[in-house]
Amino acid sequence: IVISTPEYNQSLSGVLKNALDWVSRVQGGSVWQDKPVALMSAAAGRSGGARGNYALRLAMQPFKTRLIQAELLVASPSREFEDGKLVNEGTQKRLSALMDSLKAELARS
Repeated sequence: IVISTPEYNQSLSGVLKNALDWVSRVQGGSVWQDKPVALMSAAAGRSGGARGNYALRLAMQPFKTRLIQAELLVASPSREFEDGKLVNEGTQKRLSALMDSLKAELARS
């Protein structure tokens, strides 16, 4: 599972929080329990959404997932993307590393 959020007021977006709240109410228990999860965030500032990503980590705790310790924080995303495509090589490498970490965690299943 990959979850990405923009940082809104130093937290995750209300829409994502609402979606997580709905998922938590699925009958039969936690549908994401023991599943590997990678988190990403973005913000216009230099932190790349670090505070939003931290809030997302907290919001994920009740799901009892296997959160990947690596994360992708994208600062100033308007400079990272052109026509909806990620063009920054450094960010592409960090994204690939995050996906490699997720694949490695998935292989442990």
